[in-house]
Amino acid sequence: MSQKTHTSSQHLKYLDGLRALAALYVVFHHCMLQIWTQGGDFSAAARNIVHLLKSGRGAVDVFIVLSGFCLMLPVVRAGGELKEGVIAFYKKRTRRILPPYYCAMAFSLILIALCIGRKTGTHWDVS
Repeated sequence: MSQKTHTSSQHLKYLDGLRALAALYVVFHHCMLQIWTQGGDFSAAARNIVHLLKSGRGAVDVFIVLSGFCLMLPVVRAGGELKEGVIAFYKKRTRRILPPYYCAMAFSLILIALCIGRKTGTHWDVS
């Protein structure tokens, strides 16, 4: 069995699914906050949906814990050591995380400058 096949067979795909569900829950939670704070007369079904989406912070916690578990799993399988070393680990993390982070920051600054820099009357004004 080749190394690539062996590594991919150890990947726990259901954890990626759980992380995706947690992230999606957070997105829906933010959508709920945006809609619900604008006021209005909502139906009982809408109030039930809002009640289901109140735990956005808990979903962030679940996402972070699962992500930490996914990062630590290869280390545990390798007997407590990083196969490629600490420097290579941080280089890979940096290459993976910083580009989308900087893009998100740039996009946020553009949005603030163009359309969301003024008060909206929603919970985002506090941010």
